[in-house]
Amino acid sequence: MPSRTYLAATVCLTLLAAPASSGAIHVDVAGGGDYLTIFEGVDASSPGDTILVAPGTYVGTSNRGIYVSGVTVMSDGGPDVTFVDCENEDFAFSVRGSGILDGFTIRRGDGYAVNGNTAVFTQSGTVSDCILTDNIGVGLLTYGSNSVLGCVFLDHGSTSVLVEPGGQTILSGCTFENQTGPGLMLYNEVYGDGHPEHQVLDCAFRGIGGRALVALFESPVVDGCLFVDTNCPALWLDSSSASISNCTIVSNHSASYGAFNFALSHFSSMNTCTIANCIIAFNSCVGSISGLPDYSVFDQNCFFGNAGGDSLVSRSPTRSNIFEDPLVCNLVGGDYTLCENSPCLAENEPVGVTMGVYADAPGCGPCSTPVDATSWGALKALFWTSR
Repeated sequence: MPSRTYLAATVCLTLLAAPASSGAIHVDVAGGGDYLTIFEGVDASSPGDTILVAPGTYVGTSNRGIYVSGVTVMSDGGPDVTFVDCENEDFAFSVRGSGILDGFTIRRGDGYAVNGNTAVFTQSGTVSDCILTDNIGVGLLTYGSNSVLGCVFLDHGSTSVLVEPGGQTILSGCTFENQTGPGLMLYNEVYGDGHPEHQVLDCAFRGIGGRALVALFESPVVDGCLFVDTNCPALWLDSSSASISNCTIVSNHSASYGAFNFALSHFSSMNTCTIANCIIAFNSCVGSISGLPDYSVFDQNCFFGNAGGDSLVSRSPTRSNIFEDPLVCNLVGGDYTLCENSPCLAENEPVGVTMGVYADAPGCGPCSTPVDATSWGALKALFWTSR
């Protein structure tokens, strides 16, 4: 997906890219550093220090349940070669007090860290370039103001990322794949004191077994995200004023919900979301929208080829939308970039509007999308035979 420049993410990445000082503390499970375990390295550090962790697999009580506060814990070789295995015994890291965690694969975490069972907890910290996988409970639990940058969340037994009320969490360039539960849940400012909107920027949600993104009494900014092959709804919005823009929502499926579902909890008033410049196409759902959108507005989106229909429900105020084939380069092959003649490119749209994740430039020459949308009758038949 095309990257966008966001000040908060850029500042954090700049800090992470700065070279470690010659006085960094080195941890090496093979014996080539100052210490053998991550706990020993952190325990020997002072605020502002960097703990560099050599490639290897780190297990045992001195490599989990670690509090990272005011220091940087960074792998020396990246997440593909540096593993923290919690062995289903505890959480891996609690990152707080401007702490930074960078470049690990964290697996089999399941421990109580301040607000619930999770693999990684962060409060006023940064987690970047990490892979979280095969964790029993929540993969990452955030509270307060945090940055989550370029992380990958795979195969969790519960929600991959749970954002609790308070502060502002920014997720940028993250990938959510193959979950049995929800991908990202933003929850629950009705119990909080108000905060700047959480931001979900340039993220990809693929093959999510539950709801891909849930905003419950939260109103995040969701921009430039891809939602593909998830169980609908791709976005579950409950008592929300979310702003969702420049997203591509394709090939998702459900016999119960639309690609968007709007819900109202019992002590809520309404949904007042804005969905703009998105592509909502080729979804095998009950429709483009389900639930109670109330005063939500759909503006300058493309709806096409959705099994349950492309029309918007009557309670949803709308402005100018198009109902044309978005013309993606290879729907069957999973290439959702746009053909040169796509109506979602600014040069082909009457008032110069771009739509979807990949609208910066054509991904291929002129073409037509091979449409093989599942009929609603076939979808219902699949649902009943699976019961």
